[in-house]
Amino acid sequence: MLNQTAIYAIRAMGFLACQDTDEPVLSSLIAKKMDILHNFLSKILNRLAQAGLTVATRGRRGGVKLGRPAVEIRLYDVVDLFMKVDDSKKNVCWGWIDAMVPADCIYAGGLSRSSLKKF
Repeated sequence: MLNQTAIYAIRAMGFLACQDTDEPVLSSLIAKKMDILHNFLSKILNRLAQAGLTVATRGRRGGVKLGRPAVEIRLYDVVDLFMKVDDSKKNVCWGWIDAMVPADCIYAGGLSRSSLKKF
């Protein structure tokens, strides 16, 4: 079972993966669309940036974007930052962040593009 922080991190990463542009997204927009408290999301995004999964840019055109292509980010990479995953489960098919866009199966990717858009 995933803890709430890991779930929020997956939702935020899925939102970023669904963006049609490479432009940074304001954290306040992610918080609003994903229904996550902004202060809590800021801490999550900070941890994701420290791990290189996101890039945060300050300033007028600042925001957050994926640190590398979604096809290179495993769900495990995100979850492992926020909760310890049993070593025996590290080789389980966690799927890739980009699979969150087209896939409907929770194990294949977690969220579909349509389920993200409803937020």
